[in-house]
Amino acid sequence: MSRGCTLGSPATVFVAATVGLLFGMTIAPGASLTSLNSSEYTELVEQVTRLELQLQKWRRQNSTNSKTKRHSHNLPNHSIDPKVQLKNLELAIESIKAARSKICHEYRLEETEMKDSFWEAGNSRAKTVSRIQASIAIGGTFIVAFTGMSVCAGHGSLFNESYPMVFDSVLRPEFEKVGVRFTTRNQCMGGTYTFPYAWCISNIAGDDVDVVAWDFGMMEAGRQWITEGWAQQVLKMPSKPGMLFMAGYDNDPLRSIGLTEKPVHGDTFRLEIAKRFADQARVPVQGFGPALSLMHKYKSKQIPKDTGSANFVDIETKDPSEIVPESLKDLRWYSTTGLPGVASWHPAPREHAISGKFLAFSYLGLLLEAVEAEIKRLSSQSVPPPPKLSELIKDQSNDLNSSICDAHSVMGCHTTYQCVTSYEPRQGNGLVDTIETDEYQRVIPPGDTSSIERVIKTGAGYLDRKYSWTGNKTNGPLSFRLHHVSKNGQVIVCEPTFGWEKPPGIVDLTKDVIYYLDGKELQLPTTQVAELTKQCVVVSKSAPPGGHHLEMIPRSEGLKMYEHNCCGVEASDAKHMAPQRSDYPPAG
Repeated sequence: MSRGCTLGSPATVFVAATVGLLFGMTIAPGASLTSLNSSEYTELVEQVTRLELQLQKWRRQNSTNSKTKRHSHNLPNHSIDPKVQLKNLELAIESIKAARSKICHEYRLEETEMKDSFWEAGNSRAKTVSRIQASIAIGGTFIVAFTGMSVCAGHGSLFNESYPMVFDSVLRPEFEKVGVRFTTRNQCMGGTYTFPYAWCISNIAGDDVDVVAWDFGMMEAGRQWITEGWAQQVLKMPSKPGMLFMAGYDNDPLRSIGLTEKPVHGDTFRLEIAKRFADQARVPVQGFGPALSLMHKYKSKQIPKDTGSANFVDIETKDPSEIVPESLKDLRWYSTTGLPGVASWHPAPREHAISGKFLAFSYLGLLLEAVEAEIKRLSSQSVPPPPKLSELIKDQSNDLNSSICDAHSVMGCHTTYQCVTSYEPRQGNGLVDTIETDEYQRVIPPGDTSSIERVIKTGAGYLDRKYSWTGNKTNGPLSFRLHHVSKNGQVIVCEPTFGWEKPPGIVDLTKDVIYYLDGKELQLPTTQVAELTKQCVVVSKSAPPGGHHLEMIPRSEGLKMYEHNCCGVEASDAKHMAPQRSDYPPAG
């Protein structure tokens, strides 16, 4: 089973259920996923669910402390001979330069033109380069996690064609050549809003990341202030990662690559947020939008095709004597037929390739500078010690006062939330680690079931799953155990999104559910979070220190309850709102 909770200072708890690993399937000879009928498909999903729950149980029973393994990049790698390392780095320089040149050649842009797609605030570049150098020096890791909605999840294309995975395919081999284990985590979730996702950022992205990317533009349209709440939660992540803002998708005609008449990295509102966090919180902040590079030689044009949509555009050269390269032709008409999510608001594969490769070009530049810095260090007559991550991040703030937070206190900008969720993909504990009843089923919520069936049948490969725990009054209470609460705080419970519209027959969390904390019925606080998200409800403003039991019971047998996320009270050890799950496997 799989569930989700978050802790804050005021405390907050979410209840959510999502899991997305498919394994251990056996199909009869001659059979295929596409040949399954409805009942066979349902049975297959149930088998996979049972296997997943068995795996979760095995992990808990056989857990070992992997903190050292997950954070091995903080430990010196004494096996690297300095002379051998120096030679490897010198060879890698040429490979990195060649990889950058290949991207320039593919899109017929000069290196100086390519650089315009990437923006950095304050001394962000120097901080990121030093962080990469620190990993090179010890043979460590460098992890970039992408957070957002269906655009970066890859819907409408194959998962491996999504821009985060294109980014990974370019960078991984170059980082490996300098002894760094590079990992890209595509943690994006279709149809998901910035909140409650941002409250769960560490649980979803992982507490060992070096950079966290934001791509929620389409879901924040008209409410850009929500971006501030996301950034405030990233500040509080244990690894003190840098922030990467993708182009303001909601403002761009050619949305995924931001080709507008006056393109900006996101928009002026988010640009101000980015600069302020870099200057005042001293965190590395980057902005990305390939339009600023493309506009040197290309312009957008409308494509009048019989699609029933006016959103389709393509690219042509500004100079009529020049030819559009193959990689920029037919941008909107290169999607695989039959994939779920093919729509005008989702990038096609060639658009993903532009974003992934252009962003990789910029990170190859960061890697190049880090390698050059490490060569200089190793070539010194008396080799100085390498930069240490603890030193690089010690001046970064984990909180930042702002008028935006004051105006929208519902975001809880100054609260460190700890979340348990059943959404997948995630890196941390799940609801399965806190749930205390076997009467509720873990399912894909209505609105997503047909899409997930198509994902499996077409082999699209999307990772995002909104598994939720569901039941009604006949199933009794949905019970959770909250561990190691150390401060008074609020408890928040959330349901998943249900597609474009919530179907009938599902509870209203504010009036159709009875909540108990340690056996005492709760009266819902008058102050709620509807301004921010309609998925969640604050069930308690003051959960006291200690361990707690949270119970939820639907008032009617005729209404179903779906829970996926539990976000709440600050714990004495953030990882221990649920039992220790240090054996959780890395994702990439």
